[in-house]
Amino acid sequence: MLARHHQVALLDPSLTRVLVVADEGERPHLVRIEPRWPDHRELVAAVGDPSAFVAAAPWREDGGTVTNVLVGDGTTTLTGAAWWPLAGLDGLDGLDGLDLVPGQADGLRRVVRERRDGAPDDGRAPWWLPGWREQVVAWLDEVLPRSGHARAGEPEAVKVWSLSAVLRVPVTGGELWFKATCEGFGTEPALTLAVAGLAPRLAPRVLAVDPDRAWMLMEPLSWGGAEDDVTAPEHAPAVARALARLQLDTLAHRGTLLRAGVTDRGLEATVAGLATVCRDSVEQHLMTDEQRATARDLEPWLVEQCRTLWAAGLPDALNHGDLHLGNVAWDGRPVLYDWTDACLTHPFLDAQHLADSAAREAGQGTGGAAEEARAAVREAHTEVWRAAYPSVDVDALWPLVLVVEAAFQAVTFEQLYRAQPEAERWELAGVLVEILDKLAAARAAAAATAG
Repeated sequence: MLARHHQVALLDPSLTRVLVVADEGERPHLVRIEPRWPDHRELVAAVGDPSAFVAAAPWREDGGTVTNVLVGDGTTTLTGAAWWPLAGLDGLDGLDGLDLVPGQADGLRRVVRERRDGAPDDGRAPWWLPGWREQVVAWLDEVLPRSGHARAGEPEAVKVWSLSAVLRVPVTGGELWFKATCEGFGTEPALTLAVAGLAPRLAPRVLAVDPDRAWMLMEPLSWGGAEDDVTAPEHAPAVARALARLQLDTLAHRGTLLRAGVTDRGLEATVAGLATVCRDSVEQHLMTDEQRATARDLEPWLVEQCRTLWAAGLPDALNHGDLHLGNVAWDGRPVLYDWTDACLTHPFLDAQHLADSAAREAGQGTGGAAEEARAAVREAHTEVWRAAYPSVDVDALWPLVLVVEAAFQAVTFEQLYRAQPEAERWELAGVLVEILDKLAAARAAAAATAG
């Protein structure tokens, strides 16, 4: 991914002041934050204003600085912070005393202008616009009584980015979760309901949906005390077995799933997606001439791997599409959530993605612990399919799956990019190039082994 160094600009309600800090010997500057991918809670904590909410889509300067803009209530608990008048941004890039990177001053002026005068209709998600949170609160107050709940406070933003916004909703006796998705992934509420209807123990319980706005309200999820809302890797084999059973149990319901919005990403769709990735990716501008040529040369080999895998005879089945341990809740049993990428495709692709996630959590992706975790997930998933399809040598498929799953993820990221406004594609930029580099290395290793 592209380098990123996050800064947070907290505006007061009048949009006339911005919060700045200054370490000894430094000019005043925006609040700087360490995580490469901070969630909304980390941004709010960094500026010391629990009431703050996003005011605009963050943007990245060429040097890697990402500016996140929030609007708060005009207070802060941050020690040593001060309010800087935005009139002081009249100089070129803050040369009048505020330490800004090139482009930040213009960006802040643009945000203030759009908050006051209205933003252009450029495809940005609605949560970047004034009044969105108030609309959500009004909807919550309308639907909560239907499920026997009442709001007990203001919703707290957990994660907000170009594709979705997730809020924690305090209610009497606990909390609920609200999620909104962008126009390109507006079918997620329907997908979640469809999966929950077929496998209620494996999907979140949805309490309310606004299909026109792609909003849904869900019961809270549990991780059994795990940190960072990531299920522990020792539970991954149980997740894999549950996935395999779900896939087999829903084979007869694939038509229902397609009608609900689950996409067909079988062999031919994957091959077509690879043609786009290898010949006309939105990341072409990030590739060297050599990488672009390599991507084109990779396509026939990747297509061959795909066709060989599918020729083994397993049917396309329901896949989550992004099944890592961060998308699995655990409280004695797994609950799979974030069904945005749900599709029908080769059943082993989800299992490989889960196996890699378990390996990363168990041993940072390398070493004995990582390989043991990966093998345990594969075996747990394979044993279910082995029993269901004894005529297929399912154990022999994993070397092919390793390559095809990476190719499948390349197609996924291409689709994600194309669902984002162009100005926000920096969020994931570089991922697809990294995947193609790994696939090129895999092809070279396969050729060396064959030779």
